[in-house]
Amino acid sequence: MKTTIVISYFEVDDDGATLLGQETHEDISSALLPGQHHARVFFVKEFAGLSHRRWEVLHVTCLGPQGAEPARFQVYLYRIFSQTQEVYFKQSKQQPGAQRYLRKGTLVEVDYGHVPSLATEQGTRREVDGYNDTRQHGEMHKRRLAVVVNMTPNAVQVVPATSVFPQNGGKTFFEIDPGTLARLSFYGSSKKQSWVICSMIETVSFARILPPESLYTERGVKKSGRSVQYPVALSSRETKLLDDALLHSVGVTDYAATKARVANLYPQLRRVEALEAQVVALRLQTQVHTELEEEFRVLREVAEALANRAGLRLEQEIKEHMEIKELLAANHQAS
Repeated sequence: MKTTIVISYFEVDDDGATLLGQETHEDISSALLPGQHHARVFFVKEFAGLSHRRWEVLHVTCLGPQGAEPARFQVYLYRIFSQTQEVYFKQSKQQPGAQRYLRKGTLVEVDYGHVPSLATEQGTRREVDGYNDTRQHGEMHKRRLAVVVNMTPNAVQVVPATSVFPQNGGKTFFEIDPGTLARLSFYGSSKKQSWVICSMIETVSFARILPPESLYTERGVKKSGRSVQYPVALSSRETKLLDDALLHSVGVTDYAATKARVANLYPQLRRVEALEAQVVALRLQTQVHTELEEEFRVLREVAEALANRAGLRLEQEIKEHMEIKELLAANHQAS
């Protein structure tokens, strides 16, 4: 077998560059390299004897194959020093009550990963076209601030934030209030604006979620760091903006107007319900009247039959009875 590609990794510090390790590829025509973009690139690599795993990529050099020699690539790394411990949600979720910390509107950081590049056996670098199992250009990448939309038993739905104003986002994004960002140590001190891009909602693993550095109070003591209780969340106003932007991202553009129309219909609905109650009452009254009329008809027939047997005229008897009743009433009033 022929050695075709060798990738060497160096740590850069004040004393120069120290070889950390290297990968040798035999009969492989291309291999993954850390990508290089306009933004800073971070990637994870474990080296024997080192506990450090997350590195910043400073630059990558390419040396084409010389005769029978393989193509050589040198990756220069910088060790990232963090004053706060990084605990991913996959590690902390086992703690009692941890699941309730990630709720709608909670601010988190997400390690989306980076878009790699390809080292070729010719000693060149190219895009990762065809390597569809990796992050691609146009997809969200790097570690960034995000907002929780929903949580499932095994994953979290999030929408990412960016400091670059979304030019073509329409109503599918909104700005995080500076007061909310001020509660985050890094993002608040950067003085940069942050916009949440709701059109890029994504389901990510617990292994990608970690708390952002924030200013918080624990047992009455003010602290700064990564609290596994995820204390910073959107305000109620921002949560409404989140809902509106999510609706626009799925094409529901008239939800607010429809909701207002429905709200205006409630008083009319209550009036209709009141009228329906009146109709029911009138129907009951009509039924009672009908029953009384039937009873009256039966009594009249009985009275006419009795009057005929006695040789009397029912109508005449009724008239005389009413006249006597009126006369008695008049005399009662006069006295």
